[in-house]
Amino acid sequence: MHDGAWGPTHKNRLRAKVEPAEEWFNPDWEVWEARQYLRNERNLKPGTTRKYLAHWEFMANYEPQPVEFRSTAWELVTSYRLYFQYRRDHDDTTGRGGLVNDDKAIKAFAAFMGLPENIWPSVPKGGGSGSMNDVPSPEQVHELLCEIQYAPQPNRNPEHHFVKYALAFAYGIGLRCPDELYTLRVDDFDPESQTLEFIQRKKSGRPNLVYVEPDWLATSRRHASLTNWIDTWRPKLDPKTDAMFPNPETGEEFASKKTLGQAIKRRVKPHAEWFDLRHCRHWCATARLIQTHDEKAGYNFDQIANWLGHKSTERVRNTYAKNVEVWHHSHGDDWLIRAWQNAPTTSGGS
Repeated sequence: MHDGAWGPTHKNRLRAKVEPAEEWFNPDWEVWEARQYLRNERNLKPGTTRKYLAHWEFMANYEPQPVEFRSTAWELVTSYRLYFQYRRDHDDTTGRGGLVNDDKAIKAFAAFMGLPENIWPSVPKGGGSGSMNDVPSPEQVHELLCEIQYAPQPNRNPEHHFVKYALAFAYGIGLRCPDELYTLRVDDFDPESQTLEFIQRKKSGRPNLVYVEPDWLATSRRHASLTNWIDTWRPKLDPKTDAMFPNPETGEEFASKKTLGQAIKRRVKPHAEWFDLRHCRHWCATARLIQTHDEKAGYNFDQIANWLGHKSTERVRNTYAKNVEVWHHSHGDDWLIRAWQNAPTTSGGS
């Protein structure tokens, strides 16, 4: 693969856009300068700034096709286009969410260096297939849970916490979304036994009892737990229903699972274009499979099949066996902990 693959006309047009920037492009830029730019000029939070800097390092060290951040502007652009092509066409761990993160990272660097924004390849459009290739990274989920503000004055706004907690339980428990977010009732959770009971599928009517762990996801007073949602934030919606997630605008039960899903997506998509509710269950299964990994025994598919409410372990194995190894190698251990670090808390309690 080489830059001529774009065609001579396209290449010449691209070079014409890039060449003016060569004069001020500085390959010897300092990390502290980039950090200062991201924090002060783009008003990014420290966590988001660290994420961009880490992503630049990832791109620079990506073995199949590294991005040349410390060469010329033209080398940066051409190397990124080859990097993007490889990630899009050959890297099974990337998914559309990964390409979106690449796009955000390179455009942030381009702004830092004074490069035009219209010289980068476009991320393929699509609503997401819900496939394993689209499972987001722990850092992407962390951004949803800990960094994005879904409503003004988020620390006090129950509408903001409606989204945060719905996502926390969708990703943390592995609910089928939006179906089970819609069917869950407040009484389905028993804080004493830390169990959540719900009907898994209409066609079987089979109840599913989940022991919610870690403890902080179930009953913590300091984290985004079921107990905190039920006792602290849900009452602020002035609920007129026993639905676990009433409409934050009216307090009434949503008219359907579709309208609940739309309410969440409408608040999340402007901040995270890659987001798809169908990712949540796949992400949880992957995170918890990685958590069960043993060097000798491998992954505990029986445990995760039971967690997801499947009768057949083989089905879970067929769905996740190949991809969980790829994701484990790509994104490491401790997905739940990394995604929930500094997750929303309530005041007081222990």
